[in-house]
Order: sequence, then C-alpha cells, then structure tokens
Amino acid sequence: MWEWLEHYLELPDSASGTGTSWRVVWDRPWAGWLPDWAGWLTIALLCGVTLATLLRDARKLSRARQSVLFALRLAALALVIVFLCRPVLSVNRTVEPVIAILIDTSQSMSLQDEYSDPGVAELLGSTNGAREATRLNLARGVLTRDNGAFLRQLLKTHKLRVYQFAENATLLPGGEVTSAAQIPALLEALATLEANGRRTLPGHAVRQVLTEMKGRPPASLIVFSDGIATRGGDGQTIRLTQAVELARQSRTAVWTVGVGTEQAARDLELVDVQVPEYAYRLDPLEFDCVIRSTGYEPGPAKLRLLLEQTGTPLVELDVTLPESGKTQREKLIWQPDRAGDLVFAIEIERREDDVDPANNRLIRKVRVRESPLKVLLAERTPRYEYRYLKEFLEREPSVALSTVLLDGDLQAALQDRSGQTFGGRFPVREDQIKEFDAIVLGDVSPQDLGPGVLQLLQQYVSRDGGALIAIAGRRHNPRSYRGTPLADVFPVRLDPPPFIPPARWRTGGFHPRPTLAGLKGTPAFRGLDEAAEAGESLWEELPGWYRYEAFPDIKPGAVVWLTTEPVADDQPELPLVIEQRFGAGKVLFFATDEIWRLRFLAGDRYYGQFWLQTLRHLTRGRSEADNAELTTDRLTYERGDAIELRLRWPDASGVAARRPPLVRLTGPESLDVPLAPDPDHRELFSAEARNLPEGEYRAQWRSDDNAAVVATQFRIVAPLEETRQRNLDEAELRKTADDTGGRYTSIAQAAGVAERIPPGPVLTLEALATKPLWNRWELLVLLLALLSAEWVLRKRSQLA
Repeated sequence: MWEWLEHYLELPDSASGTGTSWRVVWDRPWAGWLPDWAGWLTIALLCGVTLATLLRDARKLSRARQSVLFALRLAALALVIVFLCRPVLSVNRTVEPVIAILIDTSQSMSLQDEYSDPGVAELLGSTNGAREATRLNLARGVLTRDNGAFLRQLLKTHKLRVYQFAENATLLPGGEVTSAAQIPALLEALATLEANGRRTLPGHAVRQVLTEMKGRPPASLIVFSDGIATRGGDGQTIRLTQAVELARQSRTAVWTVGVGTEQAARDLELVDVQVPEYAYRLDPLEFDCVIRSTGYEPGPAKLRLLLEQTGTPLVELDVTLPESGKTQREKLIWQPDRAGDLVFAIEIERREDDVDPANNRLIRKVRVRESPLKVLLAERTPRYEYRYLKEFLEREPSVALSTVLLDGDLQAALQDRSGQTFGGRFPVREDQIKEFDAIVLGDVSPQDLGPGVLQLLQQYVSRDGGALIAIAGRRHNPRSYRGTPLADVFPVRLDPPPFIPPARWRTGGFHPRPTLAGLKGTPAFRGLDEAAEAGESLWEELPGWYRYEAFPDIKPGAVVWLTTEPVADDQPELPLVIEQRFGAGKVLFFATDEIWRLRFLAGDRYYGQFWLQTLRHLTRGRSEADNAELTTDRLTYERGDAIELRLRWPDASGVAARRPPLVRLTGPESLDVPLAPDPDHRELFSAEARNLPEGEYRAQWRSDDNAAVVATQFRIVAPLEETRQRNLDEAELRKTADDTGGRYTSIAQAAGVAERIPPGPVLTLEALATKPLWNRWELLVLLLALLSAEWVLRKRSQLA
C-alpha cells in the first residue's frame, strides 16, 4: 500500500535499509494578525450557517435523503477548507535504529574455563561443530544458536552491524544486516572467527565504532568480551571504561556480556627451556626451565627430563609450584654419556584438572660433541682481559686452550701448559690455524703477524668457517689493521669519526646496556637477560666501564650485542660488542677490553658463562662433516612474529641457479619454505615464515643427494600479554554498562539480552521534496463530483 502510494505520488525510492515518514503541513487561511481560535471559529460559524440552511430546505425530505445531502455538503465543505489551508505532504527519509555487536577475538578468547551453569553447555551445541568450551566459541554460540534467533530478535526493531575486535574493530563480511535474508551469510562469517589477536584494546575498538557511526550513532552496543585489556603498540592500555564518555555523548547504551569466569582456569605451563644447542660429552648440560602456574596453590610437583628417542627418564626434580599467575625458574642438570644429536623432552607433571596439558611439555635438541672446543688466545701483553680469560678457559674442561703472549718471556711460555704449543709465537702455517674452532685476537700488531698470516686469518673465517674474536686495545686493535687483508673481516668501518667523550665518562665511567638482539638472538647474556629485561638492575650494579673505542659506523648485516649508555640527549649510544657473518664464518668485535668487569657480579658465574656461551654460539656446527648449519634467530616466538630461517651451506656452489633450497617445517602446520640466496655470500640462504599457529616446530633441510641433513627446532607461543591475565574482568564490564545506561550479563544468561534491549528512536536522515496536495486534479474532480451529486439530488427532490 505505502509502496504504491509512494510510486503514485512520484516520491523518491528509499535506499536499502531506510524508510520514509510522511507528515501533512497546513497553512492558515486567514491573515496573520487574526488569532487561530478566531479563524477556526469563523470557519465553524460559516459551516454551521451553511448546514443549517440545508437542513431548513430539506426538512420535508425523508431522513435518508437528508442524510445523503448532509454528507455531500459536509464533504464539499471539507474540500473547500482543504483548498483554503493549502496542505503540503512533507516526506522524510528515515532509518531504523542500529545496534552494533562487537565480538572479542583476541588471544585470551581462546582460553577455556570451568563453568557450573548448565546453560553454558547448551551454547556449545550451536557453534557449527566446535565443541571446545573456549570463550570465543561460547560467544559465537549465543549469536548462532537456533539459526541466529538472537540476531533475528534484534532485527525486529533494529538494523545490525557486527564487528570483531582485538586491537582494532573490523566489520565482518556480511556484518551489515538490514533484513532476515542476510542472516545466513553473517552466520557463515561468524563460524570463521579465530581468537588470534595479539593485543586487546576494547576501549579503542568501541571508540572506533562510535566514531565511524558518528552520523547515526547506534542506539545500543553489545560487547562480547572477557574485559581483559593489554598494552597496544605504543605501550598504552585502553580499557573499556575509557570509551564511556564518548558513548554518553553519542547516547549509546553499552550492553556487556562477560565471557569467562573470575576464577582462574587451572593450568601448569612449561613456558620455556633454555639449553645450549651444542655440548660436550661428560660436560654437565644445564636445562634452564621456566614454569608458570595458574589457578593452583603453591605445592609440590615434578619436573622431568627424558630422552625423546627412547623415552628413557634421565632426571626427575621435585619442585614447589609458584603462586598463581607467577613464574619461576628451575634447573635440570644432566651429564651426557654419549655423543651425537640427542633430542630431549622436558615436562612438568600433568594434573587431571589442567585445562591445557599440551603446554606441559617441550622438546629440545642438543648436539653433543666428543672432542673439546679448540681455542687460540693471542695477546701482546698480559692485560686484564687476557689474564681473566686465560684463567677461566684453562679451568674449563670443554675447552682445549692454546695461548700466545708475544711480549712474554719464552721460558715462562714453555712452562705454561697452554703456551707450550707455540712457545710465544703466533702460528704461521695454514694447517695450524685451521685446527682451531675459534681464535681470540687481542691487541696484536699486524706487523707481529705478517701479511701471509693476515691472509690466512681471512681465509680461516671466510672459507673455513672459523670464528674470529677481536678485542680492541689501546695500541693496535683495530686501527692498525686498516689497509690489511683483515680489514674486511671487522664488522665496523675502521675510520672512526672524531669523538669527544662526555665528562661523566672520564670521571665515573659508563654502564653498558645489552640490546634486544643481544638478549634474544644470542645465548651470551643468559642468566643476565632476565634481570636486564626487568630493569637492567645487574648491569647498573656493575662498576663504571672506562675503556671503549668509538666505531659507530657498523657494516650492513652486523648485529650489536652490547652498547654504551647514550652519549648525550642528541647523541645515541656507541656499539661495544658487534657480531657479523663473514663468508662461512663469524666475527665478533669487542670495542672494549673490560668484559672482565662482569666478574664483579659473581666471579665466573656470569663472566665465564658469557665467554663459554659466546664461543659455542660462534663455533656451533663447524666441526660437522657436512659443514651445513640451519638456525633460527631465536628459540621461542610469539604468534605473529616472523621466524627467520638461516641456512649456511658451504657446498652450495651454483645451487641458487638450479633450485633454491627448501626447508620443511613440521608441527601444528606443515609447509615447505623456499630460501633465498644472500647476494654477498653464496653459501648463505635465508627466508621468513609468518602466521604460524602455536606449538612446537621442527625445521629440517636435506641436500638433493641426502648427503647433508640439518635440523633445528623452535616454538610459537601465545602472546604473553594476552595469556598472563586469564580471569574475567567483570568489574570493568559491569561499570561500563552501568555508566552508559546498559546492563551487564553473564554468558550463560546472554540469550535474554536481545529481548531486554528497548527499541530505539527512528532517525531522520534527510527531508525529501515536498508535494502540494491542495492543487491536485483529483481533489478538484472530487469537489465537482460532490457538488454535481448534490445538485442532481436537489433537483430530483424538487428543491430550489
């Protein structure tokens, strides 16, 4: 009916999701100075006189004819009044009120909780086969239950816009619903939602939706969330209550549905296990384990170490669980009695009420060597760094140390166990140099070595895959090596700009600071890294360092492990320890000779650990027959991080032209990752893998002829910010609802929200063109018909 009338009056068609409202506007048919009551009274008197005259003339007629004449005269008078008032039809385009639905898809929504309400189980039967009681599945169950009955109820009085959010709000495909026919497409989109958001900013998401709909703000807004907010990329936490003011300004009531429980789900998790990738037979192997307990009271538990290949238990340790939500470190120590590639399983005992037993176990691979690490330590004079390093390495059973002290006494060198091999003279033959896994070059002059030895050292690194460690000195290293064959090996450019140290460095020294690459990409600072991340307390406790060389211009591809503190507000820090690959080998340059100050912390505990882990990091894989090495930049990643795979394959001559090498990833998701060759070093290949789900992964590469097979392992975990806080934040959700005029509801009672939300006001979008009604021909024809009918009836009734 209304559609036909719109078409007949030639009104513009309504857009999708909109309607029209009609209103008749009348003009007064009398002068403006005359009051309305007087005008209407005058018209009523005239109509009364007219009708009285008609009744007087027709008093002799039958009642039926009197009624017809009276009706015709009233209708004609009404039309005359219409013409005098000049009515106009005003048509406005309107839209029904909108409800925005926001569904939290952050990582915390993948958690499972324990519920006592039986209504929760019913929600899981409507999630398209998803039976796990995750928070997202429960929210999805409310919306999809009974073929979207919740959505259909809302659609009776509102239009719908459905979003997913974590850090930002995103409209779902088919998320703008104006009719019931669009609901099936929305249900399909809801079935594909995944709880994979790395951060949760619920306040930002609500403000984003309200800003986007500023022209016609939603009458109500329904938020399905656990209320947990984490830090965004700028370090700010935007909680849901921070959107209250904008919701008030928009006159939008926020209805919150709490998904989860305030009682923490019980979970024992083995967060991480750090262990050297290379070890030596009969050398104690230390597994540094991080345990997290959630929902459990402190109590006894067992931590086990097993040999994965055979399932043989190796070590069992009784531990006490930390308080709920906290972590603690435990160490498992085992002495390898065999050489080879050993795969270990580390596990915390499983409990029956543990909601996620999959995170109780981690796998680590260690390559155990039979022979000790061969190291050559060369120095001109016995400065502090030489003395402390020599003493430590001589005591370390996994290192076979040879020393060269060029300015030392020959008789003393012959009596020194580590100096007897070369008698205070640097080796000059290629076979002598190649036998070492690592060469530590102190403040030695190039003239002491000679051009031939310098060329052999360069080949030792680039071709033979050796590790060269250069420790800066006051006299020779590294400035004297400019223009020599060894200059290209250094990870810094040997033309330092003029540098004037700040006065505070000359009097009180500076405190070094590890970089993120140093903490995460290398094992050198293991033991110090946790304290450094918590505020660098141990580094601040060190006495001031004074010795440094200003070489700020590092070469492309170099990685800085350690820096000074910032020189000034407008001057950045200086690099102190820099690593770089050079050909098949690695180079580590120390722009300071005061690493020995680490001994002030706890003797050799940190100093020795630093050097031992550094030597193993630089030399790992060199002694293998195939000489290939597959590594990742770290062992543990958060979901969404890029996993950098690196393959060093010295025998890869021409392989890039034939076919790029493929690394096979196996785990929760399996795929082949092609590696790209390094443009500067033909034996190096790399690639990045992204968007992998959580779990343990094994990366393996094998050559075409299967002569070389190397593998490594890594783990992808949920973002810690998302899973550290697991409890439902009901107070946050309830306060937001109360402050905006909405209501908080638990997930078990959420189905009734659709019936409790009141219908919102119809909004006017725009005024369409007005249509005059008083001058339409239909009314004129009707008036003539009424007058003609009255005239005919009067004639037939023999009235004048």
